Amino acid sequence: VAMADADGGDGVDGLASQLIAALSTRGEAGLRAISERCGDGALALPLLSAEACAAMEQEVHAYIASRPLCSRIEINETTMGAMPVTARIAQVLFERLLPRLCPVLGGKFASTPLCNQHKVYVLRYSHEGGLTFGERVFVPHTDDSDVTLNVAFGCCSGWAGSDLVYIESTGSDGRPGTPNLATSATHRHSHSLGTAVLHGEGAYHYVEPLISGERLSLLVLAMRDDAEWKHTYLGSAGAPQDGS
Repeated sequence: VAMADADGGDGVDGLASQLIAALSTRGEAGLRAISERCGDGALALPLLSAEACAAMEQEVHAYIASRPLCSRIEINETTMGAMPVTARIAQVLFERLLPRLCPVLGGKFASTPLCNQHKVYVLRYSHEGGLTFGERVFVPHTDDSDVTLNVAFGCCSGWAGSDLVYIESTGSDGRPGTPNLATSATHRHSHSLGTAVLHGEGAYHYVEPLISGERLSLLVLAMRDDAEWKHTYLGSAGAPQDGS
């Protein structure tokens, strides 16, 4: 599972050392040991090394140098040439790591395999051209996926704010869908460099406004292979409506 070849041999280690140790020695039990629940159906765990984060941040900043207002970058055949480290890491996370992480979420993910297609993009939270307050990520929502893997990889110099808040419905307010913020419990996750959050399709969440600095996040969105329409959706162009 180690991603020593993630950057074509330039020295990026890829996975965080804690994750490599957990995978190599204890499997699913090891993953549970290094994971922290941060809401109903959501967990956080160390994912990427500092070296991998720095390499990905460098690529993204080079890409947006001529696109100062860019806030979302879909990683596809058009952009992967400009961001080979980011694209390679996203591919390995989906192909090798996500199938081993999903069972830790439990439920439907323990037995149903994932579709062989997925969506990948980078979100940029910044006061200079990034996501602005009022966009969908800042209001309670669920992602257009069955499972979302989200890892903060920049800015290596730090940021403040932009926390992820998970919302749990009490089920007592007569609202079977969207939870009521006035009566629901919340769980705040403060993103840190290289740490990922993993959540299923029913996880309502929103992002608090950025206070200072810049946060870059890589999102890998996948679906269970249990319906033909999912293959059509995942094979279509355009980024899904979600983010965290």
